[in-house]
Amino acid sequence: MRHDSLALLRQRIYQIVAGYEDANDADRLRHDPMLQIVADQKLGDALGSQPTLSRWENSPSARELVRLNDRLREQFIALCGEQVRQRGEILLDLDSTDDPPRPAAVQFLQRGLWPAYVSPMLVFERHTGCLLAARLRPGNASSHARIVHMLLRLVPRLQSAFPA
Repeated sequence: MRHDSLALLRQRIYQIVAGYEDANDADRLRHDPMLQIVADQKLGDALGSQPTLSRWENSPSARELVRLNDRLREQFIALCGEQVRQRGEILLDLDSTDDPPRPAAVQFLQRGLWPAYVSPMLVFERHTGCLLAARLRPGNASSHARIVHMLLRLVPRLQSAFPA
């Protein structure tokens, strides 16, 4: 059975909301009638399996991820532009967050069989709370790693949109 991206997104979001944070539970939940209903799937039609969700989550290319960040920035300009112009400033808030490994993964980490956990870098505009950019980094990255690259793509476009 083929599942379109919207169906997989719905399934993934509702699984997370229900407390199933990783895709490993998808095989057990794909036939759950309540999840089928909230994910807008026809009752009796199986939702995506764990391998299907994993392939879908890992399918975007680096170029597509850059375009997604561009979309976030352009959405901010379109939706918050007037508010920014009235306020007269943009305040960027850069947050390096940690996603520590789950207890079951710790022994794999200790043996070097599991990649180091990720350290997402997020850029928000402080006044509006809008997410402007996101990038996953290796867990051993310093708190300031790859910030310059993100800002070199973000700041010139913001300066262009808001020259004052």
